[in-house]
Amino acid sequence: MPTGSISEELAVLLLLYLRGSYTSRRTVAEELGLGEGRARRILARLAGEGLVETVRSGSRITGEGRRAVQSFLSSHGVLDADAFHGCSELCADCGDAVCAAFHGRGLDVWARAVELRDCAVRGGALGALILVAGAEGFLLPPGGERAEDYLPRLAAELGRRFHVIGGDVVFAPFSERLGGAVKGFLSLLGCLSRART
Repeated sequence: MPTGSISEELAVLLLLYLRGSYTSRRTVAEELGLGEGRARRILARLAGEGLVETVRSGSRITGEGRRAVQSFLSSHGVLDADAFHGCSELCADCGDAVCAAFHGRGLDVWARAVELRDCAVRGGALGALILVAGAEGFLLPPGGERAEDYLPRLAAELGRRFHVIGGDVVFAPFSERLGGAVKGFLSLLGCLSRART
């Protein structure tokens, strides 16, 4: 994993991981609220470590970078990650909101769901859902309501994207831009990690 400003470098890596294609330096900077010069230095550092490939059209994560992100996520109990548009059920005022969804296992979130959601918002997301897989679909902690009753399209989409078993958690921070959802997730993960130590 990179050294230096780890949270910014990790945010850049995670953004490129979720985008899955070449992304311009300007887009990276705008998504994450960085200056273009700062984004250029971060991308150069990551490229120097073999985690990012940069060409004229932009930067993308390398196989080694993907493995580094997967290792980081795995070390925090996160099995998989994905991003998608169409989260309008979560934010009617956001237009075509973007969700960054993260599938975790072995994480106890019931008593801390509101706190973790607030961590995501403080980190840069407009909001976040925390869903726990139950016998008949996703449940919304702390009250245990069925997500399918409130957010049927989102619950179905998450069910298609992730192979969940009972007790698994899906974190779904959302924002108008993917960068806000990524920063929100990293903040949520930081709050979760501090509680585990």
